[in-house]
Amino acid sequence: MVGGVIVTNAGGARAVKYGVMRNFVRGMEVVLPDGEVMEIGGKLVKDCAGYSLLNLFIGSEGTLGIVTKGILKLMAPPPSSLMLIVPYNSLHDAIKSVPAILKTGVLPISLEFIEDDVIGPTEELTKKKWPVMRAKAYLMIIVDSTSEEEVMNIGMKLTEVCIENGAIDAFVIDTKSKQEELLEFRGIFYEALKENMAEILDISVPPSKIAEYVEGTKKLSEKYGMSLPTYGHAGDGNVHTHIMKDEGWEEKYEALRKEIHELGVSLGGTITGEHGVGLTKKGYLKEFEPKKVELMRSIKRAIDPDNIMNPGKIVDI
Repeated sequence: MVGGVIVTNAGGARAVKYGVMRNFVRGMEVVLPDGEVMEIGGKLVKDCAGYSLLNLFIGSEGTLGIVTKGILKLMAPPPSSLMLIVPYNSLHDAIKSVPAILKTGVLPISLEFIEDDVIGPTEELTKKKWPVMRAKAYLMIIVDSTSEEEVMNIGMKLTEVCIENGAIDAFVIDTKSKQEELLEFRGIFYEALKENMAEILDISVPPSKIAEYVEGTKKLSEKYGMSLPTYGHAGDGNVHTHIMKDEGWEEKYEALRKEIHELGVSLGGTITGEHGVGLTKKGYLKEFEPKKVELMRSIKRAIDPDNIMNPGKIVDI
């Protein structure tokens, strides 16, 4: 529901151009722990009246209050869109293309990287074939514009950039039905891996560090003898690593999980880009960001001294 989307600061594949929920919330009605109903923000574009309480409640995971109304910025849907599937011989080449794409001045709706090891399980589950040639890695790029002609020109421009940066080819998906079919295929990666998966992580690193992060996960995969299929949002650095239930995984899981998070943080990243902290990651938050956690704890105590709002999540008081 809208309140839940606000307090989780939900984001996804199209955040590269359009951002996450925080970018669309202009105001809210929130019920505080003492029962008072407060209006925060409104139909404003600018507001510099002190601390941003609006942003404090966005992403608070229900630990500070209950959002009962949201005032959201809306945008008209783009009239034309185009998808490119771009295969590469290596993930490094695929990620190397990302800054080159962004330097063109084109801001894609979505800019995803995919490694080939998630394609097979998805084909098996869906009984559908990946519609382009198989390769080690792929970029899935979606762009939009005001006309079919303009969006095709953008597609041609990005194709040239990708080829210059090591792409094998570029496949244009210009019909709505084919785009939806591919997006559905991409959306089933999680389902295809879920049966044999312990957890899906959502480490966020600077986009320029994605290749280094994935190379690091491959070393951890070899070290622990466990498979770690990885894909994610190349345009914003949000990476989904799956910890699989390979033989003996129970004994290795906690140590491996911690090393993956340490790897992300060591590259200038953070422990969660879109899934939130909740219960399972608050220990890492405390370990990696102790000063921030203390400030969060102070805020929690000030607003919810009796700890009745979603207790135990994000921080303990």
